[in-house]
Parts: sequence; C-alpha cells; structure tokens
Amino acid sequence: LGVLVLTCSLALGAGKKLDPEKVNSTASPLQKWGCVSAARFVLSPLVMLGLLYAMSKIGMIGSHNLEPMVWFVCLLESIMPPAQNSVVLLNVAGRTEEASRMAKF
Repeated sequence: LGVLVLTCSLALGAGKKLDPEKVNSTASPLQKWGCVSAARFVLSPLVMLGLLYAMSKIGMIGSHNLEPMVWFVCLLESIMPPAQNSVVLLNVAGRTEEASRMAKF
C-alpha cells in the first residue's frame, strides 16, 4: 500500500513544469499553506481511508479491528512527505545503504 501511495503521489506531481505567467500570484502565503496543508493532512488520509475500506471489503487486507497496525501505518504513510516515504520503503525492503544515501541527500 505504501508503494501505491508513493506511486500515486509521484504520478500526480511528476514532470509538470509550471509556466510562471499562468501561476496565480495573487494567493497569499497563508492561502497557499492552507491549501497544501488541507491536501496533505485531510484529503490524502481520507483517500487512503477509502482505499483501505475498499480493500478490506474485497478481502485484500483485514479489517481495522483485525489489523490495526497495518491501517495505522498506511494512514501515517499517506501524510508523510514523498521523500520520507522513499526512505521508509527502502529500509523496509532491507536496502539500508541506499536509504541512508537518500536520507543524506
């Protein structure tokens, strides 16, 4: 599931080059911060929660009562920055050397 979240976040934002003339520069920093925060801390976990319930209904994962840690980790992954997700996934896969290189940047 973490790979799915990481792949979706990369697919949605990867490769887009913004044209400075088309960017709305009238938005205040507070409005920009609010938009990003709402997407990261509200929208993303809600989407993940919906995915978890859907996968639970079709039997791919257990319910939140049977596997609370899986649900917790997936929800936590949905709010973490993509770079952090990459480091965590590399550590879980046992590729600690690559993870430490990525974490150092």
